[in-house]
Amino acid sequence: MGKVDRAIAVRKPRWLILVFVTFATGVASGLGGMALGLLLRLVQHIAYGHGLHTIFGRVSFLQELTAASDLRRFLALRSCGAVAGIGWWLLYRFGTPLVSIRQAVRGAN
Repeated sequence: MGKVDRAIAVRKPRWLILVFVTFATGVASGLGGMALGLLLRLVQHIAYGHGLHTIFGRVSFLQELTAASDLRRFLALRSCGAVAGIGWWLLYRFGTPLVSIRQAVRGAN
């Protein structure tokens, strides 16, 4: 066996690697999406006053929401607005400067 023959025999097929990476990316994306869905459900349960034992239950979000008091719903929405506002302020204050689409297309900084 010459050098060329050994190099071909050792080399893995690229399509197999591509299939594996694509499969791994799909599985990781699905698991990440499921985790984010469960996190959203957890936040909903905490915000509207339901126990953690009902996260996987059959209670719909509409039933949870209508069972919560008006004050609790108001405070939940107000808290979400405050978190979003503080997050936006932190991004604007400490993040990289915002660039308009026109500036980005032109390449100007």
